[in-house]
Amino acid sequence: MTPSRLRHLIYTKTEIDVERLHVREEEDKFIVGIAGLTEPEQRSVNGGLCSEGLDPEAFEVVEDPAPGKVKNYDLEKLTELLAKMHDAPDGQLDKLYAKRCATFAKEGHTLEETLEFIRDTRDWCVFTSGASGFVMRLWDCMLEDYPEPDNVKKVRRAKLDAMVGM
Repeated sequence: MTPSRLRHLIYTKTEIDVERLHVREEEDKFIVGIAGLTEPEQRSVNGGLCSEGLDPEAFEVVEDPAPGKVKNYDLEKLTELLAKMHDAPDGQLDKLYAKRCATFAKEGHTLEETLEFIRDTRDWCVFTSGASGFVMRLWDCMLEDYPEPDNVKKVRRAKLDAMVGM
C-alpha cells in the first residue's frame, strides 16, 4: 500500500476532508496525520483501517496542526459546563455524577486534570448507566477538540480494566 492509496482509503471510509490528511511512511509503519484531529475521528480512522484488514501496528493516527490554525483550549468553558451539570435532572444524569461535576468545577484544575475527569466520568457513566444518551453525547462534544494522546489512553484503559475486574 502506498501513502496516497491509504489517504484515499481513509477519505472514502471516514469522509474526513482530504485537505486535512497527511500520510507518510516512516520505517515500517504509516503515520496518518490529520489536521484538527478529534477523538471521534481518530476512532473512525482506526476502525476503518482495521476493517480493511490493516494491522493496527502498521499505522499510527496523530494530529498534524493545520497551517495557521491555533488550538482553542478553553478551560473556562469546560469548567462552566461541568458546573452546569449539577442542574441536570436525575433522569439525564445520576445525582452522584452531577454532584461530582459541580464539586470538581469549584476546585479549579488544569486542562489536563479537567480532561481526565471528563473522560473518567464518561467511562463511569457507561459502566453504571449513570447518564442518558444526551449526556453521553455532551461528554463526547466536550472532548471533541481534545484528542487523547495514546499514552494517556493506555493508562486510562488500564485503570478501567483494574476497577471493573477485566
